[in-house]
Amino acid sequence: MNFSDYINRQNAIYNELRCNADLLDNLYPHDFINRGGYIIALRHSHSITDSIEKLNKKINEIIPIMKYDRTNIHTTIATYLAKDNFIPDERILAKIIHIFDGNTIAFEKIKICYSDYLIDKSAMILAGNPNAGFFNNCDNIIKLLHKENLLFEFPWGAHITVCRFIQNGSKKQIEELYNLINESKALYESTPMYIDIGYNENNGQEFKLNVYKRIKID
Repeated sequence: MNFSDYINRQNAIYNELRCNADLLDNLYPHDFINRGGYIIALRHSHSITDSIEKLNKKINEIIPIMKYDRTNIHTTIATYLAKDNFIPDERILAKIIHIFDGNTIAFEKIKICYSDYLIDKSAMILAGNPNAGFFNNCDNIIKLLHKENLLFEFPWGAHITVCRFIQNGSKKQIEELYNLINESKALYESTPMYIDIGYNENNGQEFKLNVYKRIKID
């Protein structure tokens, strides 16, 4: 897969969500059960994370959500062994960090332009369009880990998860959500400063991003 293929696949998913917006008549809780996995993630500036956190407070007045805030808002670079009833293995985390510490990685400058909020039946995301540096960094990191039999996977896109719904939602609530996001700023340009290495946990009510190592990339 090259950068063009990646962008085409990502944009096909974004466009499907946009096209299905008028057909969405119910919201459902996400189906994760104590789900987790190893993750390598980009972290954004406080100006972006704080804006999303403020939006989440308004969304939560319409429908109960699993909130994302400054502690866990991210864009995924790669994931490994994502599954229900995940239990982290300290040996695997140590191996991942050892690989990063033992190799000189020339990180390319990443720029992601965020354009609009999109809703599916169980979550809201902020659509992101990355430069080639995003793809190349993902590709280089994943290839490096694969050499050590850590089969990390590409993310499907450069989006940010804004929230996940934890209760069923009606057509009226969907309309209120669209009214809210139509009034909310969605145009952001992010140049992430850090890559975090660790694992995530999702118990159905809360999403935690547990960081074992942070790498400055700007």
